[in-house]
Amino acid sequence: MAVFGYIVVGSSDKFEEKSYCGLAINAEINSDNLNQQLQAFWEIERVDESSIEHSVEEEICETQNQNTHYHTEEGRYVVQLPFKKRSILFR
Repeated sequence: MAVFGYIVVGSSDKFEEKSYCGLAINAEINSDNLNQQLQAFWEIERVDESSIEHSVEEEICETQNQNTHYHTEEGRYVVQLPFKKRSILFR
């Protein structure tokens, strides 16, 4: 017995190589049922935004994001970072 368990040793030329591969697929899609399931999923996963209370900082960030982000002609987003204003000036 080795560290990893039993070791089986022997020549492999006595065995014939045979491989069999079989595949059977039966797929049926009921689009009405799928649509109902997707609709039910999104109803369960929906977050009611009106019930979420945001802090003053979060509201400021959201307003800044809405007022300052845009797409360039290359399709990139440009967004200003919402830095906090310092209440103490460092000299």
